[in-house]
Amino acid sequence: MDCFWKKRYARDLRQFNTACHTHTSLLNKETLISDLRSLDALGILNPSEKKNKLQEEARDNFLSTIKVNEEGRFRVSLPWLDNHLPLKDNHDLAVKRLDSTVKRLKAEKLYDAYGEVFNEWKREGIIEEVPKSEIDLPCHYLPHRHVVKQKHYNTN
Repeated sequence: MDCFWKKRYARDLRQFNTACHTHTSLLNKETLISDLRSLDALGILNPSEKKNKLQEEARDNFLSTIKVNEEGRFRVSLPWLDNHLPLKDNHDLAVKRLDSTVKRLKAEKLYDAYGEVFNEWKREGIIEEVPKSEIDLPCHYLPHRHVVKQKHYNTN
């Protein structure tokens, strides 16, 4: 009798007096008995060791990709996790966030001043417009929260 069948149709098995037991053995002559108690031998890493490994990989990535461009600005590649699923296209959500942010900025009478910050960043090359040919391509938009720094005047 098949084990999967028994699990799936357990209610029908009440009439049978059968049992299913699975036992798997692995013989590895090179493994020491003391290693069997080691979690990393089973592929289980200590979370702090895993974090340290990721931090070290990020640092190595930073050091191997850092460059200074012709304007004297630093450029570095972002570290990517291996085997990570691609991020989902969130265009519709991003448009809703944008509408909400624009509405809030207009209500707070900060829309024009905030727009000028983006214009300045564009002039300085910090940001750039997305080419029209790329606008309809699937991508993942990062959330943005507006931050306004009020000017403080020193009275000294």
